[in-house]
Amino acid sequence: MRHHSSKPCSPTPCAAVAAPLAPGDSAPPQPTSCFPALHAPDRVRALPGSRADFCRLLGLTVDGDIGGTLLAGIDDRTLQPLALLMPHLLCGEESATIAFSRFRDDATDGEHGGHGSNDFGTDFGTDLGRNFTRDFTRDGEAAARASRVWSAIAADECFHEYMLTHLVQALAADTLPSAAHNRRAASLFFLRLKSRDALTHFARICALDCFVSRILAALQQRHSRLHRHLPLMAMLSKIRIDESRHVSLTRRYLIEQQLPANRLQSERRWVAERFQAFLSPYLGAYEELGVDPDALLKCLH
Repeated sequence: MRHHSSKPCSPTPCAAVAAPLAPGDSAPPQPTSCFPALHAPDRVRALPGSRADFCRLLGLTVDGDIGGTLLAGIDDRTLQPLALLMPHLLCGEESATIAFSRFRDDATDGEHGGHGSNDFGTDFGTDLGRNFTRDFTRDGEAAARASRVWSAIAADECFHEYMLTHLVQALAADTLPSAAHNRRAASLFFLRLKSRDALTHFARICALDCFVSRILAALQQRHSRLHRHLPLMAMLSKIRIDESRHVSLTRRYLIEQQLPANRLQSERRWVAERFQAFLSPYLGAYEELGVDPDALLKCLH
């Protein structure tokens, strides 16, 4: 999912999948970006209807207090680990929005016989951009199908980023002494997932999305300290269900592209090892939220 560019930033990923904001929509206050080189100053833009959709999910009117509702009734003992962990999820959604927006754009170029976007090759590695575009240029029908899929996933990821931005802002996570270190650790983890080979990159995305879905499921179990906080559960459940669907769609694409099963499994193990290493310093925070650290690590196998 995950990338970086030293060149001037292109239009924001959310803007790439969104029309101008509709009346009543608004961009939430912005935590610090994990990938500032890829973002314009107004990086978090809502899809039309994002605020209305989010308020509906939370059972609010469109002018309701989203941040207050998400954190209502949550005690300080729970807020602290949440403020430590939720920026990781936001960083992942930010990188996913960027990735699938680029995938969609290159598939669209392939559908119309183009040669792919310069940004894609810059952000993910020149070889990856060439391979991805070459595959779609060969098969316009596959490009059209992929463009629709990646567009839908990009829209989902942008909405996840929108929701999590509200949550992280409400948690005042950027004020934690460790905020900069945690953000840097997360961004480096996602950047290191990239591969110059397109199918390898997709296989890693598929594995990571699967693991994230399992972590979100663990946070929603009855023993979790978050379990009784229905608005927060509604948001996390929405993200988990979407990510599970993304796993299915990405896996189907990999099968269509005839990626060998042993390659898919080897990339899954590769991601699992690195994700476990990334999570290790934060297992105490998960335990404070009622998630068994040993069980959490086992679910990443």
